[in-house]
Order: sequence, then C-alpha cells, then structure tokens
Amino acid sequence: MNDNSQEDVKKEFIETWIERAARENEAVDEGDKFMCIWVAFNAWLKGEYSETASDSSLIESVKQNQILQNLFEELKNNEEYDRLLTNLTSYRIRDMRDPENESKMVRYDDSFETLISTLYRIRCNLFHGRKNIKDTNEYKLVTLARKILYELFKNYVVRHLNIGHRNT
Repeated sequence: MNDNSQEDVKKEFIETWIERAARENEAVDEGDKFMCIWVAFNAWLKGEYSETASDSSLIESVKQNQILQNLFEELKNNEEYDRLLTNLTSYRIRDMRDPENESKMVRYDDSFETLISTLYRIRCNLFHGRKNIKDTNEYKLVTLARKILYELFKNYVVRHLNIGHRNT
C-alpha cells in the first residue's frame, strides 16, 4: 500500500469516528459519543506522533502541539465553548487507580495542557470501567468532555487534515 493510500485510509477512519461521535440517535449515549471522538483523536495521535508510543507519552506530545494550542485559544473566544470550559473547571478528576491520592487529581485551569490532562484522565477512567455514566454527575462530566474534545478536534481535522465530514 502506498503512502497516499495509507493516508486516505487513516483520514477515512478518523472521519468515520468523528461522524459516529456526532450522532443524535437517542440510543447512543454520551459515553458512546465520547469513546467515538476519543478513538478518532487517538488514531490521529498515533499517526501524528508514533504508532508504538504509549498513550500517556502521546498525551505529553500533543500538549506541545502549537496548532492545537492556537485553535484552543481561538475556540475560547466562542461563548458556548468558553461556557463548556468554565463548567469543566468545577471538576477535580481523580485517578481511579488511586482515588484517595489528592496529588494525582487533575483539574482544568484554563490552560491547554490541563485541558488535555483532564480529558485524558476522564478517558482513562471511562475506558477502564471507573466512570459510571448512569450517575448524574459522571454523565454531565462525560458529556462536557465529549463536547469540548469534539469541537476542538473537529475544527482541527476540518482545517488541517482536509476532512470535511457531514456533521459540522
């Protein structure tokens, strides 16, 4: 398979998962949508940085991505996106592998780095069975995280990967 073909396959994969995250079907809950957007984001991370790197090292790498940082700063000027971010500041996210350890908690503090850390912690807790989205507070947090990541990553792929999905 040539490089163009591999690139097309990767873009199609990412686009499919972004579209899945935007579904409005009532049978699809926020946990499903968050997982969908994370799968697309993770596929991009692997392609952008390293297919063999651990997820945690990919997260550290993406925190340095100037294009995403600039897009994040731009989105903060959007009233709705800023409201979502403001709501996220009220949550302290535990590392559910060690939930009593206060030093392992993360909280979004208006910086791109803490946003990525917070979203990743929510992802880890959800993917590893430590978030009960039937709990109202957990559901609100996962919904918030999904909306924030979706807008950031959707804007990135439309502008920089030339992926124009139907659910903008």
